Amino acid sequence: MRCAFRNLDTKGWAAIALAVLLVAIPRPILAQAKEISADALNLEEALGLYGSDASSDGKRLRDASERAQSLGIQEDLLTRLLHESFEYGGDGAQTVAILEHTLRVLEQNLPVQLIVDRYLQGMAKGVAFDRIRSVTNALETRLLDAAVEIDVVYMGIDEPESRQDRSTLIDHTAYAFGAGVSKETLRRTLQLVSDSGQGIDAAGAVVVSVGLLVSSGMDPDRSFEVVETGWTHGYRGGDLEHLCHDLGALSSQEKDTSGEVVDQFLNRIRGREDRDRILHDLDAMHGRLGDGHHLPGSRPGDDPTKMHGPGGPPDNPGHQDDRGHHGGGKGR
Repeated sequence: MRCAFRNLDTKGWAAIALAVLLVAIPRPILAQAKEISADALNLEEALGLYGSDASSDGKRLRDASERAQSLGIQEDLLTRLLHESFEYGGDGAQTVAILEHTLRVLEQNLPVQLIVDRYLQGMAKGVAFDRIRSVTNALETRLLDAAVEIDVVYMGIDEPESRQDRSTLIDHTAYAFGAGVSKETLRRTLQLVSDSGQGIDAAGAVVVSVGLLVSSGMDPDRSFEVVETGWTHGYRGGDLEHLCHDLGALSSQEKDTSGEVVDQFLNRIRGREDRDRILHDLDAMHGRLGDGHHLPGSRPGDDPTKMHGPGGPPDNPGHQDDRGHHGGGKGR
């Protein structure tokens, strides 16, 4: 071996040195750039992934990014979107198209986080870009329809503290539209809350609840009757969702094809029977009591005044949990 090394010329030694360097540095620096975590990048570095600002796409990316920031998008969310689009294999033109879509959503005063999340989810899963755009465009339509209906009932929501409540309710309403709730039923639902003197932050759980019932296959008028009965008898937040999810499940599982069981529960509510007892009995009907699996506020020893009422599950905004609850945000 030593004799073999002794016979190497200058080029041979240079080749060995290069091989050692490549072992010490597993990937070239440029290749590592695509592997870097979005958390390790700032906005300037994320923009830099696409090359010089002197290029047409580079300038459009920077202009769109600055405009998005001026309209309120969070810098870390924008950075992640730029990075994930680069990782996805998108060129500058495709990323510009994504940013221009987010700008359109921001300019319509819609919750942009929901649109960005769909892009990020689709790119992370390797979904074809045309399919991602189809999904985000459909979501934008539902968000816009939701905003129109909400702004008719809750006019003049300009206070900073109400803007997040509006965005949350738009999210909930878009979910309800996606679940099959008609605009007419949605209007009746929003008006129910408004007529009772409750603010926009209380409307989310009511909208989600009617969505749970309609998606279960219950007739829209019947769904509204259930929600109205629960609401007018003090069911709020997670309790109302619990009630409507479970009564809807009775219909979808064909346990109550005639509607008699739902009628029995509605009559118990109208008779002002204890709320915890009614929710407990619904848990029993759905087999939740034997395994220690209870909804918040229905466990033995829970204080209803702390666990019940507006609010609902605080996690997974915009998503349902394993019991069909649309968690997160105010008024759920």
